[in-house]
Amino acid sequence: MPVLRGKDVRVLIGDGATPSEAFDPIGGEVTLQWGDSSAEFDTSSKDDGEFNLVSYAGRSVRFTMNGKVKLPDDGYERLIEVRNSSPPEATLQIKKGSIVLYEGTCGWGSNDTDFTNNQAGTWSAVAAPSAVPTINNLAATA
Repeated sequence: MPVLRGKDVRVLIGDGATPSEAFDPIGGEVTLQWGDSSAEFDTSSKDDGEFNLVSYAGRSVRFTMNGKVKLPDDGYERLIEVRNSSPPEATLQIKKGSIVLYEGTCGWGSNDTDFTNNQAGTWSAVAAPSAVPTINNLAATA
């Protein structure tokens, strides 16, 4: 599973405005992992002999991200709003420096946050595309 991390990697969440959507970073430094998979189907027939032939369905991508957050944080607050909405969808944008690696509408799954001893907290979230992304340049970083 490819991983991006460091001070130049940012996970941003969109405000849903049209035609120009604004994005806020969620917290500060992050670690981001994504997996790309496809379901496998048996396409063999009785005439294929000893071969189990397969084909693959469309791609499924899942993002797992975590990072530091110090409140107040506009991006984190938007993440909580999205998680409380139905359906919990918002545009995910992933940037490395000034380069947008990914942008697309995602369903936002579980979210965990830990605030300890009045220090910066840690957050984690899972997201998966709910529409075809408008920018998908993640392979350039793998």
